[in-house]
Amino acid sequence: MHPRRIPLLILLSTVVAAGPLAAQSTFEIGPVVGYYRPTGSFNTSIPYFAAVPEHASDLATRSWGVEARYWLAARWGVEARVAVAGKRWPGRQGFLVPLASPCAYPGCGPGQFVPPTPVTVSTASALLLCDVSPAPKRWRAWLAAGPAVVRHGGAAYEPYGSPVQWAGVVGLGGSVPLVAHLRATAGLAATMYAFRLRLAGGPDFGPTELQNGFQTDLLLHLGLDWSWR
Repeated sequence: MHPRRIPLLILLSTVVAAGPLAAQSTFEIGPVVGYYRPTGSFNTSIPYFAAVPEHASDLATRSWGVEARYWLAARWGVEARVAVAGKRWPGRQGFLVPLASPCAYPGCGPGQFVPPTPVTVSTASALLLCDVSPAPKRWRAWLAAGPAVVRHGGAAYEPYGSPVQWAGVVGLGGSVPLVAHLRATAGLAATMYAFRLRLAGGPDFGPTELQNGFQTDLLLHLGLDWSWR
């Protein structure tokens, strides 16, 4: 074979191989709703502030968001999902004596009442999908894994910097066709990370860790996706 023909053959092979791959690829996007349930426990060396939840399970609530999925081939795909869980943390009496004066944090004064305060947990994940169903592209069932970022926010966590943690996600999901390009989806995801909530340091003392612990956040979610090739 003449050496000048090799690049041409490589180009033709790439085009021929890309044809079936493009024919198999599918894009899906749509809203998701679900139930968010964190598990785990917090450790601390000082009493809790009244303005933030004492237990991970206190944050359990409804969740909403959006998902986008791209199937590169019959069995493999990628997914991006953003989900937000939010609720109002009920008010109660504060009882922690401040470590320094003046007390600058909600709920850190003895006898101080903290009113109901919004709390949110936002999760953004990027997942690799492997379809394990017997009939891919129609009735799908997949396993998923990848990285994520978790942010605790809302008025309750803002005084403490709205902490952000890197996390890992594993999960499973599935989808069934409804009509035309519409598919119903369902899944379960477990987001695992080390949670830390710190007080900012001041001139008289350094940063103080208020809460820490390893969490596994469970998210049961349902969606309605629009798909096209």
